[in-house]
Amino acid sequence: MKKLLLLLSFASLLSCEPVVAQDTLAYRVHLLEAKQYNAGVDMIRFHDQFKGSLYMMAAGAALIGVGGIIHNNGGDGNIKAAHKFTFFGGVALLSGIVINIDSFTFIRLAGIDLK
Repeated sequence: MKKLLLLLSFASLLSCEPVVAQDTLAYRVHLLEAKQYNAGVDMIRFHDQFKGSLYMMAAGAALIGVGGIIHNNGGDGNIKAAHKFTFFGGVALLSGIVINIDSFTFIRLAGIDLK
């Protein structure tokens, strides 16, 4: 019975990760690596959201341009279509601007991680 308890306690020690004291250099390096990783993830999220907002703003501007062309070249029947293109283009452009401004939140979070 004693051998079994000794064997179980020894096996549990082998299965655990080694405990690192919080004031050692290895622990500090580990913390810095974790902070740097989190900041990198935030920067990738910023890049993806910023790029998506630019695409949305470009699509909105294109829709506004199409609406303007339809309005200038079309007759009375095309004015409603031109207004719809212009309206949805404006909504897309405004949404892209809001998403663009919101994307800078991730830069702030990366700065907080690295602080």
